[in-house]
Amino acid sequence: LVDRTTERALREELARALAKMAETALVDEVTGLANRRHFEAEIDREHRRSQRAWAPYAIARIDVDGMGKLNEELGREAGDKLLRRVGEELKVARREYDLVARWENDELVVLLPGIDVPAVKGVLARSLGAMRDAARHLAGREVTFCTGVALWIPPSIETAGDIFTRAGTALTAAQLMGAGSFEIDAS
Repeated sequence: LVDRTTERALREELARALAKMAETALVDEVTGLANRRHFEAEIDREHRRSQRAWAPYAIARIDVDGMGKLNEELGREAGDKLLRRVGEELKVARREYDLVARWENDELVVLLPGIDVPAVKGVLARSLGAMRDAARHLAGREVTFCTGVALWIPPSIETAGDIFTRAGTALTAAQLMGAGSFEIDAS
């Protein structure tokens, strides 16, 4: 005899395990945001879509200023909680179709399809304000973010990787300007 109840329970357990594995492959375990692998796949997909549609897009790289010092003073667990909360605020303040991900350590990235420079400034100003408020509440002090943004504007032969690299260069320029700086490369 075959025990159908046990078989059904095992299939359901397997389905849950497979769903959890699929989620783990795409989600950062600390922040609950999309992870690097997911983001890389999505920027490639968005780049191809933007080329076909002749539509601009942007990549923003956001770094928490002084995160190492915050981790030392508050502890790694509190630092992770701060990063998680900041990521949540960034996700809530974004447009519905923007993708927020954790890139590495204390750096978050945002993919902003169909956007121009004024819209980038508006979306990120709103997001960064919400992030600063949440971080201040959690850390008990002012927390700032450096942001580097690069736009892909057609016609262009650049790749998604080129745009990401330009966003990194803009982030480095912002960091050199000082805590809380914002730099946009729209070339």
